[in-house]
Amino acid sequence: MTKDQNQHTLLVVDDEVHFLNLITRFLENTDYRIETASNGQKALEMLYNNIGKYTAILMDRVMPDMDGIEVLKIIKKHESLKYIPVILQTGLKTEENIIEGYQAGAFCYLPKPYNSEMLLTMINTALIESNQMRFLLDENKETIETLKLMDRGFFKFRTIAEGRNLVKLMSKACPNCLTLEMGLIELVINAVEHGNLAISYDEKGELLIQSKWLEEIERRLIDPKYSSKFATLLFERTDDKISFLIKDQGLGFDWQQYMQFSEERIYDIHGRGIAMANNTTFDKIEYIGSGNEVLAVILNKKE
Repeated sequence: MTKDQNQHTLLVVDDEVHFLNLITRFLENTDYRIETASNGQKALEMLYNNIGKYTAILMDRVMPDMDGIEVLKIIKKHESLKYIPVILQTGLKTEENIIEGYQAGAFCYLPKPYNSEMLLTMINTALIESNQMRFLLDENKETIETLKLMDRGFFKFRTIAEGRNLVKLMSKACPNCLTLEMGLIELVINAVEHGNLAISYDEKGELLIQSKWLEEIERRLIDPKYSSKFATLLFERTDDKISFLIKDQGLGFDWQQYMQFSEERIYDIHGRGIAMANNTTFDKIEYIGSGNEVLAVILNKKE
């Protein structure tokens, strides 16, 4: 149980009563509030009537009348719902079906059958995302109007908290880039955790399972080996594009394998951020040199 569980209400959507009961039983010893829907239409009604209530959604991929993908696409098009992380549970294990879900906006997949430990790990990871997006959505109208005037800016950041603040700032400077927050935060966090703090892919997976990811990041931030490192972001806006150049002081990484959704990592609890940014946010992502520098571009599409 985490100290923040009592702040979260989860919506569980499945047409099979057995799975609704199973999930409820798995989560009965947590302080999560659980609400259920037996089909996609009922889930949408609950979401529309309770804007801001649900912090994560666990939904079956295959349901009659309106399947999980159809519901997911509707959620991701709704201005007030699109940032809720959606975990799809499924027995479909073909690469085509899985990638379809990620491209529609799924946070992650939960393969059937699963146990309570796997379910809790997925939910806890999704709630980190949910807290992050709620922070980014907090707005100040005067700041937004002022930032629309900015065409160039150079920024330094050292922590994930500073990176989140920076992404929030950039999202207000680019008000028409509807998915910017989701894509840019992935690149910024990658610069801190994998770049400057040298947390490997496998290490992050284990830390998330143990609910110690944030704790390890805080520990490394004060470790003399890493504490002086920082990352930079250069923002530029021209008539035809908006670009973000992010550079960290790490050794780089083998970025090629993370640019697209991978069958090998389909069910991992992390590792899809770069692919998501590449496929849903930016028109172009280009890694430079060893991989510790990345250029992300959004084209200004004229009507």
